[in-house]
Amino acid sequence: MNIKQLKQEARQRLAPAGKLPAKLTFISVGVSLAAAIISGLLGEIVSGYQGGDGLSGMGMASLLQTLEQCVDLAVQLSSVFWTVGLTAAIFALIRAEQADKSTLFTGFRRFGPFLRLFLLKALIVMALAIVMYMPAMLIFSMTPWAMNLETAVLTNPEILDSPEAMEALLGQMVPMLVIYGVLVLVAVLAVMYRLRFAEMFLISGWNKALPAMLASSGMTKGMVKDLIRLDLSFWWFHLGSILLLGICYLDMILELCGVSLGLPSQVSYWLCYLLYALGHLALEVYARPQVTGADAVLFNRLSVIEV
Repeated sequence: MNIKQLKQEARQRLAPAGKLPAKLTFISVGVSLAAAIISGLLGEIVSGYQGGDGLSGMGMASLLQTLEQCVDLAVQLSSVFWTVGLTAAIFALIRAEQADKSTLFTGFRRFGPFLRLFLLKALIVMALAIVMYMPAMLIFSMTPWAMNLETAVLTNPEILDSPEAMEALLGQMVPMLVIYGVLVLVAVLAVMYRLRFAEMFLISGWNKALPAMLASSGMTKGMVKDLIRLDLSFWWFHLGSILLLGICYLDMILELCGVSLGLPSQVSYWLCYLLYALGHLALEVYARPQVTGADAVLFNRLSVIEV
């Protein structure tokens, strides 16, 4: 697979659309970020509400908390469907088809198939997390950390009765958690690369999630390394995303390092989050059409080969 040629073809196919890909990306990502900000502000208001006196006041506070949790869940779920709509819009432009603001609602219009796809992917991730636990424990048991932990418990059994000592022992389990996290990450990435084009099959008109996943798995057989190379060619985009996440949680990171911004905690949180939101919006508007466009071109090529 010639990655340079693939990316060049994506740019050429998007060129006739002018600024439309960036405009649609701005709308899709902007709406998701705005909804997340509104949900966060609602959470601030609800958390600060103490309720009135008596059972009625407690009931109102509980009702507001439930409402806020429902809104937060709806916002998180809707952001996924906004992403589907943006993918559908870029996919249409790559195919020289019409795309406009209404295309961004593709995920909502076909809510059922995409919801089933996301649920199946979530179940796969959960299953992999369960399956990887025993291998992680086995690998950890063969490391010096496990031997030190076993020696500490066998030579001093009463240590289990001390909360402070138990906390120290749990700290020695950190290597095991790292091993477990790495194994789960590798397994999830390996599977998700095989399912990379499932959404595009649904966007193309398929109506069932499981056949789309199987079709994607068959299409990407033997291509995982090429897909990794394609992602690495957009290293600047992924690096920017990681750095922006660092900005989003900068207040927490600085706090762990013993550094203070000299601002109230809530002000620090919102300052970091708004900086992240602006940076994320700018990065997505610039890069998302290129990244998704390259995937769409590759999907088209592989579809022709499959036929």
